[in-house]
Amino acid sequence: MSLLWSLKHFDAYRKPMDDFRVKTLSGGLVTLIATIVIGLLIVLETKQFLSTDVLEHLFVDSTTSDERVHIEFDITFNKLPCNFITVDVMDVSSEAQDNINDDIYRLRLDADGRNISESAQKIEINQNKTIADPTELTQEVKCGSCYGAAADGICCNTCEDVKSAYAIKGWQVNIEEVEQCKNDKWVKEFTEHKNEGCRVYGTVKVAKVAGNFHLAPGDPHQAMRSHGQSGLPGFFVQYEFSPLMVQYEEFRQSLASFLVSLCAIVGGVFAMAQLIDITIYQTHRYMKNRIAGGKLT
Repeated sequence: MSLLWSLKHFDAYRKPMDDFRVKTLSGGLVTLIATIVIGLLIVLETKQFLSTDVLEHLFVDSTTSDERVHIEFDITFNKLPCNFITVDVMDVSSEAQDNINDDIYRLRLDADGRNISESAQKIEINQNKTIADPTELTQEVKCGSCYGAAADGICCNTCEDVKSAYAIKGWQVNIEEVEQCKNDKWVKEFTEHKNEGCRVYGTVKVAKVAGNFHLAPGDPHQAMRSHGQSGLPGFFVQYEFSPLMVQYEEFRQSLASFLVSLCAIVGGVFAMAQLIDITIYQTHRYMKNRIAGGKLT
């Protein structure tokens, strides 16, 4: 028992007797304000602890040019049938990139956006499965009409001739009314899948060189050039690479750091509050003594 009582000599927090303790109005007000401040700081510190910070690191890209960059996408075309969509990856000179790793699929959609495909169909990059075979081209007629889009004496014997003549004039051709286009494979495909849409999704792994990746109606390779020149619709993603790389890292405050911060808040605020309270109390006593001694003029 004497050993336990001897521990009191190590008490660093000596307590004054109750008779020497004085409670003041200013002390109560300071204590109340300090308690509110501590509560607010604890709430803010807890919110910070539960959140995740993102740290940015900027450094020189030392990876090789052979490393592939993943482009993931999921796009829905409400009024464009799947058979008309081509997927192309080209460099800055509009030449098709080789050795492209891709995993792209398409699903047919009805007019209400519902899936009507039995299974997803894989799409090949820089290829178009809907191009008509040479044996299926429309029969040429002898000096076919250009329907006013070309001068007299110029013949439009195929559907492509008519469309080219209309494109030069800047007109829009109604292929359903053109005789040369009635047996065109594109017209048949459009009629068969009219009012259909298409969902295209997947991943493309491209080389680390500037270029573009696009989905558009028409023939591959030529689609980029024709779209860029005539302004036809399509979905284009242009990209280029910088020698600098930015790395994003998620960071969360550790539990130990959080507890240390809470202790620092409580101890720091109470220490400052005690200093303010002592200053107010001593100032009040000094002024009171001056008045009582008749020294205050």
